[in-house]
Amino acid sequence: LLFTTKNTMLRTAAIAVRAATNRAIHTTARAAQQSARNTKARRGLFAGGALLGAGAALSMAAPAMAEDTTYSLLQQIVDRLNNIERNLGIKSSANGSIELNPMAGFPGWDESNKSLTRKHLTPQVYLECYDKQTSQGNTFDRAIQSAVDNQDSGIGAYAGDEEAYEVFAAFFDPLIEDYHGGYKKTDRHVSDMDASKLRGNPDPTGAYVNSTRIRVGRNIRGLGLSPGCTRGQRREVERIVVQALSELEGDLSGRYYSLGNMSEEDRQQLVADHFLFKKGDRFLESCGANRDWPE
Repeated sequence: LLFTTKNTMLRTAAIAVRAATNRAIHTTARAAQQSARNTKARRGLFAGGALLGAGAALSMAAPAMAEDTTYSLLQQIVDRLNNIERNLGIKSSANGSIELNPMAGFPGWDESNKSLTRKHLTPQVYLECYDKQTSQGNTFDRAIQSAVDNQDSGIGAYAGDEEAYEVFAAFFDPLIEDYHGGYKKTDRHVSDMDASKLRGNPDPTGAYVNSTRIRVGRNIRGLGLSPGCTRGQRREVERIVVQALSELEGDLSGRYYSLGNMSEEDRQQLVADHFLFKKGDRFLESCGANRDWPE
């Protein structure tokens, strides 16, 4: 890992020097062209006098020689950079961009990191996923960024949209199976909403439990998940949900709180009641889910 890091630093330095050298070469070339134009103009002015013409040619020889020397030195630097890049295994594409080693973006882990992301992100899995993205533009690096930023993560992976589970299946399938204790990709969840089948009562005398709630999270197909959805998609989620909730009646009816016009008092109460995410969650921040709050 240390050797890889040093190579990466050398590559970065080589790229920076090459860019500066190329700019210098272009500047020198432009200066040489301008000097040539100025030389022709001055020679025309002094064409009537042989002595003046000779003097002009002599005075302009020094700048031309200096420019030739500078250009030569810069070209030597370029040649040396080419040798360095070859030794480091750097390849340039036709448009001049650097072709990085596929493992250049592999995360660096602390020894304290016990996340499922680190456990299942082998070099082989990374090579299979690193350059892929979903049709909505969500990348693999974004999916694992929270585990990189927060080395104390438990899981550390966030899908940007539904398609991510297929595109990055080499990573997500074993992680999900591990987290859910053997739930395989071929398994299917079975729902049973028959309350009569419930057994047991944690508080038969009613002395302890004042209230209870069931928290259910759902997503809307075709729209990105929290880490990957756009501002426009978030607004569309709100529009669809508000319309659906407005049609509920009886004991299912309620009040919808919009982040756009929510009072600070309501916000604090909803956070205290665990109905609303609190600000400043570093895990959600890293995965991109804290954007557009509220807009």
